[in-house]
Amino acid sequence: RDRLEKIATDLLHCDRRCSTSLAELQQLVTGPQGLTAVDSTLQELHRRSDDMEAALDQSRSALHAEFSAMVGRMRVMEDSMSKQLDATMEEERSTRGTQLQALQDRLEVTIQGLDGKVAEEQ
Repeated sequence: RDRLEKIATDLLHCDRRCSTSLAELQQLVTGPQGLTAVDSTLQELHRRSDDMEAALDQSRSALHAEFSAMVGRMRVMEDSMSKQLDATMEEERSTRGTQLQALQDRLEVTIQGLDGKVAEEQ
């Protein structure tokens, strides 16, 4: 009979320990730090990561569009400045050519005048 009581007591302790272990296991799964909470947190982090990646893609596309527009504007400005420079250089060439022709004409007159004086002195 003592032996049966001891077995019964041992069984009762084992049942309590199993119940406690089961409760601890349930806490590990469903508690605030449990697997369910961790899984939920991981899903939320994954969703946020997807949102951030979408925002990054959108920003990247906007930057690419702005950069392309800026390059286009720079090409238009470069073309305009090149045309202005060509026109200015052509005008400068024309002005210099006219000035050079005037100097040549004056030099020719001066040379003819000197030739005339030399001829008179001889």
